[in-house]
Amino acid sequence: MQKPILPLVTVNARSIWPMGSLLIKPGIIKAFYLTPIDTTSLTQANVPVIKEKVFRMMEECILKNDITFASKSK
Repeated sequence: MQKPILPLVTVNARSIWPMGSLLIKPGIIKAFYLTPIDTTSLTQANVPVIKEKVFRMMEECILKNDITFASKSK
């Protein structure tokens, strides 16, 4: 559709509400809006490349800002 992709990442949710748990702990969840990706003039053939780019951007944001993942990556 050649509309911009607007990546959104939320971090620290797992430290507040761990997977498999019904208990929610107090804490702060942060949302990061990443740089929009222009898709003007791209086609369906470009999807794998754009998908990888968005994944890497989101992964970098998570590793940098999410305390759960940041402690595991050190």
